[in-house]
Amino acid sequence: MKPKQIEELLEKRKLWDYIIDELEKKHIGDIAAKEVIFLSALGRLVKNKKPYSFNILVHSTSSAGKDHLVESVLRLFPKEDIEAFGRISKTSLTYFHDIRKEPFFSYDGKLLYLEEITEEILNNEVMKVFTSGLTKSLITKEQTAEIMEVNGKPVVVCTTATTTPTPEILNRFSIVKLDESEEQTRRTYMVEEEEYDPEIINFLSKLKPVIVEIPLTMRKKIAKIFPANKTSMRRAFPRFLDIMRAIAIFHYLPPTNTNINRINTNWEDYDLAVRIFRNYRSGVSSIPLKNEDKKIVEVLEKSDVPLGVKEITQRMEGVLTISNIYKHLDNLKENEIIDCFDSRDTFHNQVKKYQISQEMQDKNPIELPDSSEIK
Repeated sequence: MKPKQIEELLEKRKLWDYIIDELEKKHIGDIAAKEVIFLSALGRLVKNKKPYSFNILVHSTSSAGKDHLVESVLRLFPKEDIEAFGRISKTSLTYFHDIRKEPFFSYDGKLLYLEEITEEILNNEVMKVFTSGLTKSLITKEQTAEIMEVNGKPVVVCTTATTTPTPEILNRFSIVKLDESEEQTRRTYMVEEEEYDPEIINFLSKLKPVIVEIPLTMRKKIAKIFPANKTSMRRAFPRFLDIMRAIAIFHYLPPTNTNINRINTNWEDYDLAVRIFRNYRSGVSSIPLKNEDKKIVEVLEKSDVPLGVKEITQRMEGVLTISNIYKHLDNLKENEIIDCFDSRDTFHNQVKKYQISQEMQDKNPIELPDSSEIK
């Protein structure tokens, strides 16, 4: 493809889908997941984004191809903008790129990829700070308090097969799941990897960090139709606006020899954001669960009434003993997947009953109308 063809596709708003198709050269299928990962990589360029908007946790069973998928998407982007690690320690992010040792380094415009992240690392206090708005950490070193600071915030992309994020971490990440169907497995048999079009890589390398504004009249109209029935929407709404901002950066064709550091979104950016946003999962129903937790959830989902511990244990047919099941129930309760309340048995003894939480039952993505309905 020639540069002129890239420009023509961009002006016709067809380049986005062309690049998503281009990704088939490395990883076939998983289109929704590919699109979200591609968007997150672009999101690193939004200067005025929220620190949590583009962080994603790619979850699938072992050998499903999650790391291959992420690496395939990231190959489109400049290597100097990506930092990838197969293993890190609990506190390494606190010390890495410390401002005193690297005063000119900034995480802004960067993407940090952590492969097969463990629960210990993901749910650590360091990760909470790293994915929030703060840039400073106070540590104790040789019995002395010491401030560690880094410049900027990267977009964080992690993969896992078994890690379960805490509610606090879930607020800072969106979950991306892969297609684990037999049909998808058969698709992978047909892949013969090819190299990406160098003109596409060249185009993406020229995209630069900018501030992206959403016109006030547009924001007000979107705010009127965006759901407000749960407090979690307070994070979902700014995340949606940031998705629009990333799409705007992709589609903005700057005039030659002009330094632009601020652009606006339009309604075409909104429509593409609506399509992609349907594939975002950020509620508790998207949390990856361990096998035992899955079985407990399945038992409670099949029951029309709340169940006690003995009833849950019996229906699990020996998978867990009563003594072991309490730990899993406490974990599910902590993650707001199940609700627990006091009740009475037939002898009027006080017992605890469990049921699936309303938040867990809400598995539908947020549906938004097309721009033609709200403009």
